[in-house]
Amino acid sequence: MSTDKKNEEKHMVFKENVSMNDTKRHYDRLIAASKAEQILGKSKIYVNVPALKIINKLRPTKERNQYLINSIDTGYIQTKYSSKDKITARMFTTPGNLNLITLSDEDILNCIVSKYGREGILVELDFKQFEPTIMSKLIGYSFDGDIHTIVSKKLKMTRNDAKILNNAYFYGASEETINQKFYVGGDIKDYLDMMEDFNNAKDKFLEPHLEMYEKNGYIINPYGRKVFPREKRNIFNNMIQSTGSDILIDTIIKLNQENLNVILHRFDSLFFDLKKLNIYLELEEIITIMTENNYNLEVSVLVGKNLNKLKKLN
Repeated sequence: MSTDKKNEEKHMVFKENVSMNDTKRHYDRLIAASKAEQILGKSKIYVNVPALKIINKLRPTKERNQYLINSIDTGYIQTKYSSKDKITARMFTTPGNLNLITLSDEDILNCIVSKYGREGILVELDFKQFEPTIMSKLIGYSFDGDIHTIVSKKLKMTRNDAKILNNAYFYGASEETINQKFYVGGDIKDYLDMMEDFNNAKDKFLEPHLEMYEKNGYIINPYGRKVFPREKRNIFNNMIQSTGSDILIDTIIKLNQENLNVILHRFDSLFFDLKKLNIYLELEEIITIMTENNYNLEVSVLVGKNLNKLKKLN
């Protein structure tokens, strides 16, 4: 057998091994996502049924009535999640299950309380600067502080407007779009100059992923999950979002293993129903697990007697 033929066969074996390894890692991530969805799907969210009855009588809606029907016997409602064909696991909008639409309903949020009564408290742990922190770690470039605050001060806009502007730019909005849709202090050049080093780091990071996408139609995130962007311009956004989703998936599984069960997952926040007596001890354990990753993530803590009145923990 010729040397060229041997080298070709070795190369083919290498390609097959890489492909098999990629497939296994992707399959493992799908298993993890399914496990996290099962954990969340079994979570029970306690409802103050008498209060919900009164509210539904005064201001009836189809959703409130459905929650009342579902909770009247047990005192609990549930929610459903799925990551099928999605970058991140999202709540299903399913009749009778708590979903993102009704999480904006203050009446419903007021009725979601601790199952422990006066001895309990609801806790939200929110990842700070979730996507910007992941993004900075992946591309090897860090802003000198909170980029949303930096931009809001320099360009004299609200922090929320700066956040919208930054996210649009991070994920591929053109200079023309930014100039048309966002106010940037009268001169877009000021903003683009601030972002030049970030943009160079982003372009360098994307090179191999663009090549993979053009060759295979997918990219592989740091956890080994294959992600299938609809268009080339979605690659960066999909990489950040899928990485964040995998961080949350693994976090939910670890918390469940330690019997620190999540009752609700919304965006980059996890919610818990804890006894006041054990709150600091359990929070220390929860925060340790939530920050055990390679992305230097931090969390903020909000607490309250119901989901509509959560305030920062002192």
